[in-house]
Amino acid sequence: NLTITGSGTTASPYVINASCCCSTHYPGELYGGGVVFWVDQTGQHGLICSMIDLSTTQVWSNVSETLIGETAQSDWDGNSNTTAITAQSGHTSSAAKLCADYTNADYGTGTYNDWYLPSLGELNDLWYNLKTVQKALDTDGNGSTTTIPKNSYWSSSESTYDTAWTYYFYRGYLINASKQDTSSVRAVRAF
Repeated sequence: NLTITGSGTTASPYVINASCCCSTHYPGELYGGGVVFWVDQTGQHGLICSMIDLSTTQVWSNVSETLIGETAQSDWDGNSNTTAITAQSGHTSSAAKLCADYTNADYGTGTYNDWYLPSLGELNDLWYNLKTVQKALDTDGNGSTTTIPKNSYWSSSESTYDTAWTYYFYRGYLINASKQDTSSVRAVRAF
């Protein structure tokens, strides 16, 4: 959206104005069904975490001793990992399924059904903006939303045939855990 005014003379020089038709987003913004916790360099795309935990006692998957492989081992693509987890033979329940089946309540930011279980890298991004996210969740004026407890959260990143990665929000580090252990689940979505 560029506009050029003036005639190009000394008395009326050219003036170029640019306006953005889009708003930029920022960590801590209540948007897209949750709280923005990461944005790219344009401010137009990023990641949003849900405003509630979907569970605090969920196993990674009911299929616990099968290696899914590379399609569920991405450090950065939780959406693809989620698809691979829920597509396993014999799969009926998992942290990934909770996220994939989730449609958020409208907390004033719209309702969405394209949530997924975050990868370990996406959880790491959430950790680095935790203070900003916590403040947004704590001051949003809605008693139904919850801050992120200092628990262990499942990532969608598989480690071995019987383990997957969790992110420990008490100290900000990864733990390689049995797929049958229970951990918390918070969904994310991309915009």
